[in-house]
Amino acid sequence: MFTRVMPSSPSRGLLSAALVVCATAVACSDDGPLASNAQLVAGARANGIAAARLPNNALGAAVTFTVARADSARLRYWTEATPTDARTSPFTRLATGGAQRLPLLGLAPSTVYRGVVETMVGAQLVASDSFSVTTGALPAALASLHVDYQGTPTAGYAVSGYRGGDSVWVVAFDSTGRLAWYRGVEDRGGVGAAALQPNGDFTVYTGGTSGWNPAEGYYVELRPDGSFVRNIAAPAPYTTDNHELVFSQYDTTGSHAYFTGFTASPTDLSSIGGPRDTLFASHRIFAWTPAGASAIALDDTKLFTLADRIDPPALPPYDLAHPNAIDVAPDGDIVVSWRNMGEVTKLDPATGAIRWRLGGTHSTLTIVNDPLGFFSGQHSVRMIAPNRLLMFDNGQRHAPQVSRLVEYEIDATRRTATLVWSFTHPKGYFSGFTSVAQRLPNGNTFGYFSTQSALVEVTPNGAIVSEGILRDQRGLVSPYRVTRIASLYGRAR
Repeated sequence: MFTRVMPSSPSRGLLSAALVVCATAVACSDDGPLASNAQLVAGARANGIAAARLPNNALGAAVTFTVARADSARLRYWTEATPTDARTSPFTRLATGGAQRLPLLGLAPSTVYRGVVETMVGAQLVASDSFSVTTGALPAALASLHVDYQGTPTAGYAVSGYRGGDSVWVVAFDSTGRLAWYRGVEDRGGVGAAALQPNGDFTVYTGGTSGWNPAEGYYVELRPDGSFVRNIAAPAPYTTDNHELVFSQYDTTGSHAYFTGFTASPTDLSSIGGPRDTLFASHRIFAWTPAGASAIALDDTKLFTLADRIDPPALPPYDLAHPNAIDVAPDGDIVVSWRNMGEVTKLDPATGAIRWRLGGTHSTLTIVNDPLGFFSGQHSVRMIAPNRLLMFDNGQRHAPQVSRLVEYEIDATRRTATLVWSFTHPKGYFSGFTSVAQRLPNGNTFGYFSTQSALVEVTPNGAIVSEGILRDQRGLVSPYRVTRIASLYGRAR
């Protein structure tokens, strides 16, 4: 337990919020009521507090203050209209003394908020005098964007990319479907993958490629408060692919990431029904550090030929393997999804050594216990445990065509991939392209069915917890990817 120390002259709203917390036994001393001012740790109270709306997000604010001595701090806040309904931001470890800055995120538009800074020293929580900030209206391009939910999803947010007005946006919706966070970047011709990375930053692709046509594009990394970190792109002469940028979840400093890039050269595709002279793309996987990006020891032309393309449509896209997902396994290897080949490959990123290949014409593993026998056109491959692979099976080659969320147990010694869990929507949803499968921390699974614009959460036994439809003023919205996150402030998983 910790002891809360209140300011000498709290506002009515501040006092009400404090009483609510005490009543719920979240922040009260075991010894009784709130501590007196005489118990204050010297220099622990935040001073010089100022709050201002974020410049790139009208639904957020930045609170600045000084404190001489505190271990960590958080913001306790409430709307002016509901002073007894207080919420808190996560605790943030503070730099040693001096000026500090904390973001306040996920607020409602055009609303007056009040709050206090709560600093922690040891087991003592010290509240400041109150601040006030008024949020702004949503940008016109985002004003109608929302999710219509049936049922209530697990608490948290749904993140996606969106293209509207003259910008590419990263957007996040709360569990009611309300747009709760956004940040716009320059529109370079389209929007690709958007995500909250394990280091706590958001990333989004802006550019004109679909993963096979050469066009300018890059990923933008952004802090939760909207501040710009950097652009990430493949070195010349490669085009940066729009499908995936993944930071290693085992390196929370954000200094190690993977993505794909490609070059295109004139190629005769008449053998597979294509043009005799057209640009045809081949991909490389890039490892990125703050020093830059470098191609690792793998390119798709070393793994595949045109004869290995088994997933429709045959053409376009005019690329060989069409890698659309990368994940970092717990052992540091990476897994890559090659959509056109119906294959997932696990490999050592340092040497390019192949651990196993699943699906397609070169599989080293046998699929077991899968009533459909295979996956097809897959997306969103994720190693959710050392030997568990989750993916969205788009189902292009299934008859009838149907999409599934599927989980396989990999036994590299026995060379098997055993289906241990799957979900098919009761309405038989088929989403031939994009889409997502994601295991949530509570054991439920999230699926995004792109053709239906449907955000579906299911229990381990397949019961639907909630289903949401993403819409704007034009109707259904189908971004490349939608994923769930627990917090706007914290780690993605």
